[in-house]
Amino acid sequence: MRAKIALLLLLSVGAFAAQIPTPTQFAAGQRIVASQVNSNFTAVNSVVNGNIASDNIVAGGIVAGNLSTDSVTTAKILALNVTTAKLAAGSVTNAKLEDLGITSDKIAVSGVATANIATGSIITAKVASESITRVKQAALGQVITGSVTFTTTSATFVDVTDATVTLTHSGRPVFVGVVSDGTDNAATFQATSASVPDVSAEYKILRGSTVVARGYICRTGTGIADVATCNAPVSVWGLDHAPAGTYVYKLQVKAVSASTTVNANFIKMVAFEL
Repeated sequence: MRAKIALLLLLSVGAFAAQIPTPTQFAAGQRIVASQVNSNFTAVNSVVNGNIASDNIVAGGIVAGNLSTDSVTTAKILALNVTTAKLAAGSVTNAKLEDLGITSDKIAVSGVATANIATGSIITAKVASESITRVKQAALGQVITGSVTFTTTSATFVDVTDATVTLTHSGRPVFVGVVSDGTDNAATFQATSASVPDVSAEYKILRGSTVVARGYICRTGTGIADVATCNAPVSVWGLDHAPAGTYVYKLQVKAVSASTTVNANFIKMVAFEL
């Protein structure tokens, strides 16, 4: 009877790990001795005990039905041994994971695909602190325009031509702002008047029609040789908080004081999810 058990165990495990040798082969009706049976058990133990690694598991061989509740623990997984090929679709469920059992050193880069994870199975309690590293995360959304140069004398807010970006984000805060275009040209906001020494201009950053940020580009009452000019560095931005979705962000400017020309020189509009 013991010999039959040994044979069944070797056959079942052999399908799982083909590297297990069979020191003693038994024939029907053959008398066996304990040492022969024990040598076969020893062969199984030497391969299986503490040695279930990636190369011992056939592709797609781990399915939810093979795992008991809370059986997947950090101590049971060799570093970087969990790869997509080893997991059947939807086999990783919440019940199979111990709290804080998922650490970054257990997961090969891009090793676990969406199809292998049951919906809602990975929750905060299952993930160890700081174990989701940047390498494991998808890139955050970011968009930036080309170089923009714009002039207006409008006393009401107008769109700055080409200073518009469309961003799809996951609902996290979004940085929206104006930066230098990255060339050797001096990026500035400028307001100039030939007749009024008080020169003022404003900007707005909008998500659709919702104001994200508003302020003065410049405001001065000092005239120089009958021409008042105000140059301001390019440093305007805002933080937007909106539900996940796709949004259009844009820059607007206007002249506040009379007979004022507003210029935006060598700038870019940028938006990215934080």
